[in-house]
Amino acid sequence: MSLTDTIKLWDEGITAADRQEWLTALNLFTTILEPSSKICFNIGCLHLIRGEWSQAEKAFDKSICRDEHLAVAFFQRGITLYKNEKYEEALRDFVEAFNRLRGNQLIDYNQLGLRYKLSSCQVLHNVALAHAMMQNWDKAEEVLKKTISFKTEAKPNYVDQALEAVLKRELFQLLELPAGELFRPKRKVVAQLEKQDFLGEAKVVASIIDKDAFSGFAPLQPQMPDHTPQNKAPEKLKTLEGVPHRVLFNFLPNNKLELKVKNGNIVFLLEKGEDNWARVTFNNEVGLVPYNYLEPLEAEKGEKSPPPDIPAPPTSSAPERPASVKEGNVHTKTSQQVTEHSKKIRSQESGELIPITSEAKMKSAWTEVKNHRLTVWCKFLEVKALYDYEGSVPADLGFHEGDIIQVLAHVNNNWLEGQCNGKTGIFPANFVKELSMADVKNSGM
Repeated sequence: MSLTDTIKLWDEGITAADRQEWLTALNLFTTILEPSSKICFNIGCLHLIRGEWSQAEKAFDKSICRDEHLAVAFFQRGITLYKNEKYEEALRDFVEAFNRLRGNQLIDYNQLGLRYKLSSCQVLHNVALAHAMMQNWDKAEEVLKKTISFKTEAKPNYVDQALEAVLKRELFQLLELPAGELFRPKRKVVAQLEKQDFLGEAKVVASIIDKDAFSGFAPLQPQMPDHTPQNKAPEKLKTLEGVPHRVLFNFLPNNKLELKVKNGNIVFLLEKGEDNWARVTFNNEVGLVPYNYLEPLEAEKGEKSPPPDIPAPPTSSAPERPASVKEGNVHTKTSQQVTEHSKKIRSQESGELIPITSEAKMKSAWTEVKNHRLTVWCKFLEVKALYDYEGSVPADLGFHEGDIIQVLAHVNNNWLEGQCNGKTGIFPANFVKELSMADVKNSGM
């Protein structure tokens, strides 16, 4: 039997004894397997109350075997033997109880759970009574006079009354524990048997479900029986007000109207403005985010598309910044493939600007050579930054919203090479927009 079950039965037995339900308390105590000395003492006291002398004697025997220094157990067994008219054995137990006091005037058992103080005067009083029952009046008188000689603060009256009775060769009353005084378990130990919630309740911090008020912990779900799985129609995504979109890039707000979102968040589009800003709701908050930061979430697709991100940098190294063509290097340049720069040449015959968009057109441009010179006009493409961009590698070009960037080369569909604030590098093409001709400061060819 576990310690928890033992303490629980012990406490229930004490509760029954407090209601003077002696048999119920006795049955609870005897249910305990391997009872301690205190439990055996309680069982003996209940048998003693019920007048069951033999059972009480056996219970006190077990209590003394488990704790041979328990003086009150010897005292109670002596009372049991006295009531069973075994006066000599009772006398031995009373004397042994006095010896277990070890010269102390009394022992307070309250700390051990028994609300009783066993004094030496009580024990010697019963020793004298046992002598009197065996007609040893002189010995009884000697014991009582010894008791009176003890220096105590207040001599009990029952000693004087017993001495008077002995002198008259009369018997006197036996002293015993009050009925129902038993060893009790500690209240702190009993209180710890009650169920305690150490985990508490879980609180919803963020949820895709609007006004999610779930708390606590979800129980284990029953396992499905083993059978052939059936094709189940795909469930549609439950949406809130608005159209669900996935956030492509992290966005930090610059004012109270804007909303902070991170890559991978699911937001719901409420309204799209003409200024490329969108009003969305996220975590019960409504705010503005750039529309090109969002991607519609298609709920009907069975497969989940991979989370978008800033396009990865090109595998090849970024193209070098274009250098001016020096005289004497003309033939060297003709052997190199033309990078996709916005170059045009003015025809000497027609005066029109002919764009150079291929290697063949570049070769045909050499027909316009005059005096070993070829004049090429370059159009500088400038773009405006829509958002802040911080480069993750040294080859990236960082800039802030509103910066004007001079495009040097078209790396691929996702990346451009440019120059801004005296720095050169590559940057995502979807972070900028091309300036119109009216906005370009240096529009000359």
